Amino acid sequence: MNHELRANGDGKVLVADFEKLLGDPVRYPRERHRFLIDLMRKFDLCFALSEDSGQLLVPELLSPNEPDIGWDIGEYLNFQFHYSVLPRGLMPRFIVRTHHLLTKHPTYWRAGVVLEIEGCRVAVRGDGLASIMYIQIQGVNTADRRRALSVVRDHFGAIHSSMPRLAVEAKIPLPGEPEAPPVSFNHLCRLERMGQDLYWFEGSEKQWSIRELLHGTVDREYDVFLCHNKLDKPAAKMLSGILRERNIRAWLDVNDLTPGKPWQAEIAEAISFCRSVAVLMGPSGAGIWQVEEVRLALSEAATLKKIVIPLILPGMNMSKIDLPAEYRYLKQRTWVVFEDEFDEENIEKLCKGIKS
Repeated sequence: MNHELRANGDGKVLVADFEKLLGDPVRYPRERHRFLIDLMRKFDLCFALSEDSGQLLVPELLSPNEPDIGWDIGEYLNFQFHYSVLPRGLMPRFIVRTHHLLTKHPTYWRAGVVLEIEGCRVAVRGDGLASIMYIQIQGVNTADRRRALSVVRDHFGAIHSSMPRLAVEAKIPLPGEPEAPPVSFNHLCRLERMGQDLYWFEGSEKQWSIRELLHGTVDREYDVFLCHNKLDKPAAKMLSGILRERNIRAWLDVNDLTPGKPWQAEIAEAISFCRSVAVLMGPSGAGIWQVEEVRLALSEAATLKKIVIPLILPGMNMSKIDLPAEYRYLKQRTWVVFEDEFDEENIEKLCKGIKS
């Protein structure tokens, strides 16, 4: 029967057929079938096609033939995992772990799957002969493609960590140079940490910017930079947690500064890659470095159309605000005002402003 299921190629198994599939009612009595199915789901061997369909999808039983996935011509982000030997069960486990990200009309085969993440189409293919996992992401902009890759890498990372002694290396193909060997992702990160700007890789016809290569693959973007006086740190931390619960990534120095790196330069970089800046005004007034951050944020708002949102923290009396000269441009913007607490209505206003 296992042979018949493989020959069918759709990977679907009816729960009602388990008695016939397993045989031997003494060894596998009917009351243990649910336990066996739960065990299969726990170890990423199958998933339910729907809660009431009575059908499971077992990726190991899918057809080995790759279907025509109908990619349009466009700009792609490519990433690879190279293995000493590609584990046989790796792709089926990945399909099970990511089945909630399948496209509306699911596309999967034994060695690959197409997902939809952050508005991007993501094709993941395994090549057993080359021992390479190929990841190709098609999306409108770099930020969406990068976030989609981050999700894929997180799932592979979880699977890799469950396989002791697995030899795997992440690599990035050089765009437009298919004949050049792909570059080690970890090596690129080391070059960036060393301050290397341009590098000529073996087999390449030109020098490459390390930062640009990583910019396409490392998700450095946050939704909002929380600009605040250090005396208002407790309120800033509370707000950061509230936003995180709403899937908004808030950059906050106490959480996101890298130990050992110059903090002034890192804060300037953070403002540049955050999509928006929230200027937090509290009872302590404007801090010295907060004024510098606001100046930089307003400069970027003028040139890059970055959103800058002035915000009154709970406990601050609006009538007593004495704005520094650098803040007066904020008077022209719509403020978010929290009076006694971080109330739901104003949190929603803030989230709307950040997402805009």
